[in-house]
Amino acid sequence: MVRFLSAMLPAAALLLVVQAARAQGGPHEDLRRALEENARAFGVEAGAAVPDLIHISTPMPEGLLREEEQVNFDYADMVDRMEKMSRTVIGRNRKKRRVDTGVTPADRVEAGAIKYVVLHASGGATGKPGACEGTVSWLLSQKTAAHFMVCRDGRVIRMVRIENIANHVKNPAIDAASVGIETESGQPGPNPFVQSDWAPESYWRMYASVAWLIRAIAKETDMPRDRAHVLTHGEADLGLPRAHQDPGPHFESASYPEFDARFPGQAVTPREFLMRLVADDVPPQIWMVASAGLLDEVEIKDTNSLGLAHVRVWRQDAAGKPTTLMQDWSAPAAGMPPVSLRFPVPPAPGVYRFVARDLVGNTSAAHVKVPEPAPGDQPLASADRRPIPPTE
Repeated sequence: MVRFLSAMLPAAALLLVVQAARAQGGPHEDLRRALEENARAFGVEAGAAVPDLIHISTPMPEGLLREEEQVNFDYADMVDRMEKMSRTVIGRNRKKRRVDTGVTPADRVEAGAIKYVVLHASGGATGKPGACEGTVSWLLSQKTAAHFMVCRDGRVIRMVRIENIANHVKNPAIDAASVGIETESGQPGPNPFVQSDWAPESYWRMYASVAWLIRAIAKETDMPRDRAHVLTHGEADLGLPRAHQDPGPHFESASYPEFDARFPGQAVTPREFLMRLVADDVPPQIWMVASAGLLDEVEIKDTNSLGLAHVRVWRQDAAGKPTTLMQDWSAPAAGMPPVSLRFPVPPAPGVYRFVARDLVGNTSAAHVKVPEPAPGDQPLASADRRPIPPTE
């Protein structure tokens, strides 16, 4: 049995990806010979150990299977996309300020005046239920303001429209040219900064939503997505009297076992992880892989090792419309999200649509066609499979 997977790889043309195996005769014989000829073209000798992926560099027939991917999106689309992932109350549920000071009406997006994003620690990360909402209530009653609050669980609350100037740092020039983002980090009392505020196993959703928000703002305003334009409150206030220091030293330099395990030897800190998310333009990659069992599998992988957020598998009708949700996976709240997952291809004949999204919304989709079995077609043992290395 042959199954086809359309998988877009960055900087590569559409490839026809075929899962097959060595066979000694029958309906697989012609395919076996073609695969072995292709293997020799790559310098792979018979019996050699090769990766568990089979790629044939043949252009996909027009109209057979099509691949889709989306790397970024407009600010106006952010509300809909984030709400579908159930991690925001941005947009229609935006909060209204209860004081008249702290915000200056402006038209900064049209004027091209937004050059920076400034990250803050709200000082209200007590770990108690309702802490984020309580911080928002307090912020809305102050003479200072920020545009957004991002909660530990990933929700985003908009307090001020980005078109307007919010008084969130001491430097007036930065205020006039920046968007302020409060995070549910920092503690009340004399010791405001603790390492656990940025612990990735429990705060990864906050990282993801902050990065997602920065990316959307950057696209809307043409702001570069780099460290020179994503500032901390401490950097914005640098050299001024009574300068703030948030989000604090742990954001800049703390180490965590979860980061060390995922990025060995790279000394990844909270700020570095966040900036990798902000800069990530590689959608998840999708492959057909050989399985040890009777069912083929689809592997979905984030090649930057940042993490997968959501995977859905739909069965499509004859018109190409998704009709039945076969699989709906989301990264669990606790623990770092995985970077690679495998899902079995449903055995029933039909066309299935795999849709994968990473932590910042980069999305890939691929179709897997499971044909009707040919007469006498038998499942092949894993040991009989003969994969071919991927093309460049």
